[in-house]
Amino acid sequence: MPEGLFFIYKVIKIAQLLLLQLTQFKFHFDVGQSPDLLDSRTSRSSSSYTRQTMDCPAQINRHSVIRFRHPRTVALIAMLLWFIGPATGLSQSPLENTLTASEARFFEVDNDHSSLIFAVSHAGLSYTYGRFEKCSGQIFLGEDPTDSNFRFEIDVASINTNNRLRDEHLQGSEFFDVKNFPKINFTSTGVTRNALSGQYIVTGTMLMHGVGRKIEMPVTLIGVGIGPMGKTRGGFMTKFVLQRSDFGIDAMPKTIGDQIAVTFSFEGILGDAPAEFLPQTTPRNEN
Repeated sequence: MPEGLFFIYKVIKIAQLLLLQLTQFKFHFDVGQSPDLLDSRTSRSSSSYTRQTMDCPAQINRHSVIRFRHPRTVALIAMLLWFIGPATGLSQSPLENTLTASEARFFEVDNDHSSLIFAVSHAGLSYTYGRFEKCSGQIFLGEDPTDSNFRFEIDVASINTNNRLRDEHLQGSEFFDVKNFPKINFTSTGVTRNALSGQYIVTGTMLMHGVGRKIEMPVTLIGVGIGPMGKTRGGFMTKFVLQRSDFGIDAMPKTIGDQIAVTFSFEGILGDAPAEFLPQTTPRNEN
């Protein structure tokens, strides 16, 4: 039997068994009245947002339970989804590349499908995470990797650490000083590509808090494919570490760590590259 027909035959047989089981499918709930999982009382000093206490006396007395009378039904559902998943696009695998590695391409960063996250040590006890919610950028991947170009711009006022008072503190003159330095910019000055991993090694200048520093970021092209709205997209990711003191942001060194771990996952929409991104060709000497 041809492979395609055999696949259809298996799906039909599983569907028949599934329908048979569903006619006898039963379940019930045994749900108690659970108290709140967490009863927190937070007291905040008017002068400092860092002083807070939390009490967690509540415990879960009973658990919600779902008991299935026919466990074979669960197995059949799982098998059916496993068989039909690839045919219906339920697979979580990356989009198939629609462009070859040798093709030049230009991407405009899509902020709605990008995440710029950072982590910093708090008093040597834990890590505090935050994110910048507004970023833009352009990526040009040349046929020759050395012709590639990466540019990013971050709106510093969009910082979000899940604490409004802390965010306002970070935006102030003691840290980012948003009034005088509202943007963080990165412009690449050199790009190479690892022949084995395919990873781009991007070096360039990051301008933050009025200070420019040379940094290096390894950028992985996760995949290129057609998105849900029919546009061609590229997905990228990079992780690197900065020293905040290198940029003149050195307040509260005993409480806040100096190393900032950055994770930037972003998508770009394929478009036409502006002339400034295209590699410059040297005119031939006719003499």
